[in-house]
Amino acid sequence: MKQIPLNLKWLLVSLIFLVPFLAAAEANVRGEFRLVNDVYKILTLEEWENASKTGFVVTELDKKDGFIHLSTSSQLAAILSLFFTQHEKLVLLQLKQEEIKDSLIFEDPVPKGELSGLFPHLYSDLAVNKVSQLWPLERGAFNLPNEILLQGEY
Repeated sequence: MKQIPLNLKWLLVSLIFLVPFLAAAEANVRGEFRLVNDVYKILTLEEWENASKTGFVVTELDKKDGFIHLSTSSQLAAILSLFFTQHEKLVLLQLKQEEIKDSLIFEDPVPKGELSGLFPHLYSDLAVNKVSQLWPLERGAFNLPNEILLQGEY
């Protein structure tokens, strides 16, 4: 019987473990993790109320800067801590990155301040019907939904 080379054995073992993970990662059915991360928008209750009435998410900061500020899952904790300390309740909107990719640019943060890395900025209107999911957030360290925290790990 012919011996399988060691590097081929590792490849086969890797595939055995990797294929089910990739299949589950793409599924995202009922809150399952997806390998493609989503982007998020944090709104005050007043901003969400206005968006619900008009059908579009518009904030004063976004109007001033000329784009819609978004965050990745791994950026949310810092954004909440730095910019939303005066709020007891907020609304977190989830947007599927692949649905807005034509108008989405990852750029330096605005304002730069203490932030580093690239942030998602949307250069188009954000219709409420583009929101794939939303969660109410309440102070208490703003407990983020587990599916978002898990995305930040990959």
